[in-house]
Amino acid sequence: MTEEKKFKTKTGYCYIHPNHIELTRNGKRGKIAQKLFGNSIQRALILYSIIALGLIYVAVNCYLSGKYFFTIYFGIISVYLILSVIKSINNSATSIIYRNKIREIKYLKAKTGITRACFVILFVDEKEQLKKRLVFLPGSLNNGAVETEKALALMREEGLINA
Repeated sequence: MTEEKKFKTKTGYCYIHPNHIELTRNGKRGKIAQKLFGNSIQRALILYSIIALGLIYVAVNCYLSGKYFFTIYFGIISVYLILSVIKSINNSATSIIYRNKIREIKYLKAKTGITRACFVILFVDEKEQLKKRLVFLPGSLNNGAVETEKALALMREEGLINA
């Protein structure tokens, strides 16, 4: 019997199969993520856009009231959210990625206390569009360093990354 090739992610597990990668959501975080987003990030992008529009409205009201500090503050936050939405348009939340559709997998190291380590998978979807899937690894409170090393070793062993 062959050993199951998997590693922990932020919300579940990543299974490495001979012809595809499967991402599952488990536990409380996984259930919440599945209910909120399903297999699409459109809901998150719509929510960010609505918040950005609300902040623009608040910034305009602050400007009209002569509260220039708050105008700048809310303006910067809304611009950041809008740029994040634009940057994330080609992201995907798909749970299965076929190996023959993968163009590249990058590993991004964690910035201690700021970000988590993650894999960025660039692949072509069923509509022949280039998409990006972010696979976040467990954080420092969940034995992240050990799990990250396991994930990197497995991805190298499978020939999915060279880093």
